[in-house]
Amino acid sequence: MTTKITVIYDNPTDLEAFEQAIADLNQEEVARSLPGLDGDRSNSPPQDDPRA
Repeated sequence: MTTKITVIYDNPTDLEAFEQAIADLNQEEVARSLPGLDGDRSNSPPQDDPRA
């Protein structure tokens, strides 16, 4: 199952710096840092979730 996450940012004051920061961002690393999205356990609730 694939999940799509959309992030909305405010208008940057420095567009060039913002564009460079986004280009340098390791999206996979950021996604893996999100709770509950750790690969093969992505269908499981986070450890601190009362449903676990």
